[in-house]
Amino acid sequence: HIKTPKGRVLMKIHAKPLHINGELAGSHMVFTDLSTVKTLEDLEFIHQITRKISMTRDRETLYEVTYHELKNLIDFDYYFVGFYDARRNLIKSEIEIKNNVSLTKRVFEANPDKSLLAWAIHNKKTLLIHDLPNEDIPSKSLIITELPRSWLIVTLIQDDVVLGVMSIQSFKPYAFGEREKKVLECLASYFSIGLMNTALYEELESSKIKLDNELHKMNFLLDNINTGVVIIKEGQILYANRAFKEMLEYQNIDITGAPILEFIHPEMREHISSYYQNIINSSDFKEAERIVRFVIFDGATIYGHVVVKPVIWEGEHAYLAAIDDVTPLKRMENTIIDLTESFRKIKIAEDEDEIYDIAIHSLKNILNFNNAAIFRVEGDKLVLVRTIGYRMTHLKLDLNGEKGIVAWVARNKRSLYVPDVTKEPLYIDTQAGSKCEYATPIIIDGVVYGVLDVEGKKIDGISEEERNLIDMLAQHMSVALKSLKKQRELEKAKNYQELMLRIVSHDLKNPLSVISGYLELLQEEYAPEYIKVIEKATERAFEIIEKARLFSKLGTKGIEEEKIEIDLCEEIKIVSSIIEAKYPEAKIDMALSSLKIQGYPLLREVFLNILDNAFKYGAQHVRIECEKDEKYVTIKFADDGPGIPDEKKNIIFDAFETLEHGGSGLGLNIVKMIVEMHHGKVWVEDNEPKGSVFVLKLPIH
Repeated sequence: HIKTPKGRVLMKIHAKPLHINGELAGSHMVFTDLSTVKTLEDLEFIHQITRKISMTRDRETLYEVTYHELKNLIDFDYYFVGFYDARRNLIKSEIEIKNNVSLTKRVFEANPDKSLLAWAIHNKKTLLIHDLPNEDIPSKSLIITELPRSWLIVTLIQDDVVLGVMSIQSFKPYAFGEREKKVLECLASYFSIGLMNTALYEELESSKIKLDNELHKMNFLLDNINTGVVIIKEGQILYANRAFKEMLEYQNIDITGAPILEFIHPEMREHISSYYQNIINSSDFKEAERIVRFVIFDGATIYGHVVVKPVIWEGEHAYLAAIDDVTPLKRMENTIIDLTESFRKIKIAEDEDEIYDIAIHSLKNILNFNNAAIFRVEGDKLVLVRTIGYRMTHLKLDLNGEKGIVAWVARNKRSLYVPDVTKEPLYIDTQAGSKCEYATPIIIDGVVYGVLDVEGKKIDGISEEERNLIDMLAQHMSVALKSLKKQRELEKAKNYQELMLRIVSHDLKNPLSVISGYLELLQEEYAPEYIKVIEKATERAFEIIEKARLFSKLGTKGIEEEKIEIDLCEEIKIVSSIIEAKYPEAKIDMALSSLKIQGYPLLREVFLNILDNAFKYGAQHVRIECEKDEKYVTIKFADDGPGIPDEKKNIIFDAFETLEHGGSGLGLNIVKMIVEMHHGKVWVEDNEPKGSVFVLKLPIH
């Protein structure tokens, strides 16, 4: 328990050491506020309400229980339950409560053009309105004069027949979201079952009085409700309705006379037998309920919510067991528990690969997707980094390409569900037999790190619940990836500090030593050439300091400039004149036309460093050429210098890497950082017959 200004909060804490550059720097702690895990609360609510609905025998109690339980979980101002008369196209209000005050029952026309409730009934759809005055709604409601701001309307449907509508409303905007929608939809489903159950209980009570005359009618009702019903005497099944047989897949088998324990999972038989014997033998036994694991015909397991109560069956004492299949709820609960553990592991992962491994494992082993993939954004590409079931294990997609659901999601920064991929022009066939696809971005603070993508073998085969869980996984991945990025930036900043110390302590020693030595010579004797040496050493020191300053700012993202229109040809001409003044023997040829791009003013440093390096390391001649297409400008600097060995080509752009000609090792690293700031690329090739070609590829915009 953690003490907060709002009181004590239950927290789950996971801690591990935090190392930077191999040294213990502190601790990494992840706090999980268990009081905010609404999904588990909602599951508990559903469990409680279904238990109470199953125990309810009359409609008035059902209405009261439903209202008060819902009121405990969701804050609303207005509650409405109405039944639909399809023959006369009327809605009859059964419950209407505003600010805890019951309103008079009434009847009104079910016109979808004039009533939001009627629209939901006619379309058989849930209607969620966040802010009524500011949304494009399907109809104007005539229910009450003072219109609420937030609306949540769910239809009551049983066996595809609309029974009516349930609605909650609030005078506050954005009072309801996806969570409230799921809760009300689930509640409406069980409320509809509860209506059928109350009808069943009414018939059962009536059968006690007129058992002989209406036994056939009761059997008909039992066989036509969705709740499984079993009559048990001395552990043997006297009667099982159609719903119970279908639940256990024994539709065509007579199970009358079979022991009820035969259908309960072996691990629970002894416990269930002892539990119910103790209850039944008590003198005040009226009703008992339990979650029980059943074994169906093919050996698989389902979960049933069982309510047992004593009854008179054909004139003898027996027990009625009402069973509702809650397997989806139990599986969802187990899934959320497993996913929560995956989320914890993702948050404390030490690198991207560990995050991707945990996520792909969760998609396969927790969410049970056999066809899934994780893509990472790399520049203007989406690179496949993890996959299950894809035919291609090495795949790169153009982020701005016309094809690809994944590319569309990354580009538009929002999820996309395609129920039938055969009708979707964006779809790229990456695996045989796919019928539907869902992709969601791994995004935080507007930055897209990648995309989670899953495909199904059935049309519209990925449920809304599954899509929501995939979104949750993507959200936790984005938080973890951002955290890793921030941690690396801190480590990088520390490295830059160390690099700056190296510049000050090492690279500046050489020119300062020269200055100091020649100043001592000047004290002994004067020679004009000493002054020139001191001037060159001083210039060299200032050059190192200036490059170190720029290198430090680039490394810690301290450049505060905005992109402007830059004429590359004019910039290169200005730089060439500076270089020719510094190296009088230098020869620079340019085959350039007017090339304008959107860039940062410090782009001039790129051209200055490349040309300065060429002549510093022995080139006599440099030729500059360019190529242009719709998206990029490519500029080549070809020199006739000594060239760059193959083993150095991949490292010369790293900080402090030189060709041992007295350079600081910062120039080409600065070139690389500035080019990458423009989302461009730089590399070096061999020139013929000798020398090097430095190639810049810069986007126009």
